[in-house]
Amino acid sequence: MLELSVIIPTHNRTEDLLNLLNSLDQQSLSTEQFEVVVVSNFEEPFYKTKAFQSRFENLQLVYRFVGALNVNRARNLGIKISKGHVLQFIDDDCLLESHDFLCRVLKAHKLYPAATVIGGCYDIEKEASPIDKAYNCISNHWQSLDYFGDYSSSRLVGGNVSYKSKLLKQSNELFNEAIRFGATESELHNRLYKKDHEMLCLKSLRLLHQTRLNTRSLVERAYCQAKGYLSFHVDEGFSQRTFKTYQSTRDLLALQMSESKEDYLKILKYMKIYDKAFNLTLIHPDWSVQKIHRLSKTIEAVWRADAARV
Repeated sequence: MLELSVIIPTHNRTEDLLNLLNSLDQQSLSTEQFEVVVVSNFEEPFYKTKAFQSRFENLQLVYRFVGALNVNRARNLGIKISKGHVLQFIDDDCLLESHDFLCRVLKAHKLYPAATVIGGCYDIEKEASPIDKAYNCISNHWQSLDYFGDYSSSRLVGGNVSYKSKLLKQSNELFNEAIRFGATESELHNRLYKKDHEMLCLKSLRLLHQTRLNTRSLVERAYCQAKGYLSFHVDEGFSQRTFKTYQSTRDLLALQMSESKEDYLKILKYMKIYDKAFNLTLIHPDWSVQKIHRLSKTIEAVWRADAARV
C-alpha cells in the first residue's frame, strides 16, 4: 500500500489545479510513496488527455468525477478509491510552499499514531487583496478558538487536513453528502470529535490559500457557513452572542498581515461585512441565496460609505 494519497476535489479551476500539481511534482517525498487522486464534480475531458497526463508523468495520477456539484461526494469518492495509509486533502485553490510538506504530514502521523485526523493552517500571499486577507483572518482565528491543550482541536479546515485511512474507514465515517455548501467538513469533524477521535491541529503544516474573493462571494461564504451552523450545530465562532469576545484577537491578526494603515482598515471593514452577513443569516434563516446576493450589494455600499468617512 502507498504511504500517502493526496485527494484534490476540484471544480472549474484548471489553471489552479495545474499549479497545485506542479507544486506536488516538486515534493521531496518520492513519487513512489504517494498518489494524487483528482476528483472533479463533472467530467472534464482535458484531464484524460495525453497532454495533461504526460505533463505529470512522474506523478501517480488518478482522475475521477462524480457528476454532481457536491464537494463532499467528491471527497468521499476520493476516500473510497485511495490506496494510501494517510489521506491528505488539499483544495484546488491551494499551493504547497515547502518541498517537504508531504514528508512532514507523514512524520506527524507517525509521531501521533492515535490521531485519526491531523489538520494544518492556511497562509496567504503578501500581495493578496484586503478581502482575501480578511477571510484568512477569519479562517485562522476560527481554528484557534478550539484548542483543548497544545494541539487538540476539532476546528480543522477541509483544504488542509489528513486522516489515517484505516481509522477513518474502521469508524465508517464519511463526509455528509447532504451538505452542498457551508460546514462541509466541519460537520464530519464535529461528529468525529463527539465520538472521541483524537484530532490535532499543527500550525507547522501550512498551505498557501489563493481565494480571490469579492464582496459577493465573501457574503455567500458567510451565508453558507451560518446555514451550516444552524443545520448541523457546528459552532463557526461568529454568532452574535460570541462576537465581542472574539473581536480583539482577530483585529491583531489583521494588523499582523497589513502592509499599511489603509490596508488594515480595509481588512477590518471586510471582516465586519462577513459578520453582518453571518448574523443576519442567523436572524433570517429563511432567506434565499438570491436574497443574500442582493444583500451583498447593500453591504458593499455601506462599506464604501463607511470607508469614505474614515
